[in-house]
Amino acid sequence: MKRTRMDFLKSWLASDQRKPLVIRGARQVGKTWVVRDLARSQKRQLIEVNFEKNPKMASLFGSNDPGQILLNLSAVLNESIDPKKCLLF
Repeated sequence: MKRTRMDFLKSWLASDQRKPLVIRGARQVGKTWVVRDLARSQKRQLIEVNFEKNPKMASLFGSNDPGQILLNLSAVLNESIDPKKCLLF
């Protein structure tokens, strides 16, 4: 099961035509774990934004422009974000 999920996620991550991915499932089944493991195994910087813990972060996603969203995140987090080396979760 783990290998099947990771194979799919690795191919999604490698795609030039990649779109945002929604991971759905019941509570406590490993959704967060699999994203963290993907970032670790693919040597990507993981940027986690949790709207439940920090609701003010939602305002950074007001634009429909991915470049603007990354610029907003970069400013608030005070770190450079390279879309080719990062995974936003």
